Amino acid sequence: MDNLILYNNSIELQKSLCKEFGIKTNGKIVLIYGSRQIFQFSLLLASQLLLRGDKIAVIDGGCRFDLQIIAKFAWQKHLDPNILLNRIFVSRGFTSYQVEAVISERLVPFLRTIKSNMAMIFGLLDTFYDEQVRFADAYKMLRRIISNMQKMKNQNFSLLIAVEYLKVLPKERNQFLEILKQSADEVYKLTDENENISIILEKNINKIRSNKNGKNTTYIYQNNR
Repeated sequence: MDNLILYNNSIELQKSLCKEFGIKTNGKIVLIYGSRQIFQFSLLLASQLLLRGDKIAVIDGGCRFDLQIIAKFAWQKHLDPNILLNRIFVSRGFTSYQVEAVISERLVPFLRTIKSNMAMIFGLLDTFYDEQVRFADAYKMLRRIISNMQKMKNQNFSLLIAVEYLKVLPKERNQFLEILKQSADEVYKLTDENENISIILEKNINKIRSNKNGKNTTYIYQNNR
């Protein structure tokens, strides 16, 4: 069996997010974007949450969900993978209209059904880059989704959004990621350059740290593979 790529730099962040998502009285929106490794990172985080008994709803907008990552995590813990897999519920959207419908209409009732306050959204922007959907329509849908996510947050639901960083054409659609960043409480960027993986905290509305010169400090977790 292949070993999972576990990032020493990300363990601290995973534990921190696990703790934050365990607070039932505070909803939040966390955005993680960057290289394709964000989906493995997010699934490893999900595995940690599942391991402690949480239930998670996942909306997969770009066929990014890989159950093998959770299964391998369970095997490494000497557990039957079904114990964890039975606690995660996946819904796929193949168009931006389907993704909007799942998030805006079905997600909250489903979370209440399974008695959970956590959801993950993979590849949220993938379908919004589709040129068959007019830019104006995609923009309005994204704004409606963000509005509904803010309502969910105010109802103490927590959302983790994982988005691969892409430069797309036409260029006007690249602003969608910036719009998502503005709506999130926390923003992390994962980079994977020259086999050096870094997770950079770009935004945290609850923790503003300053160095001795009074300038905002960006904290970087790094690990060489």
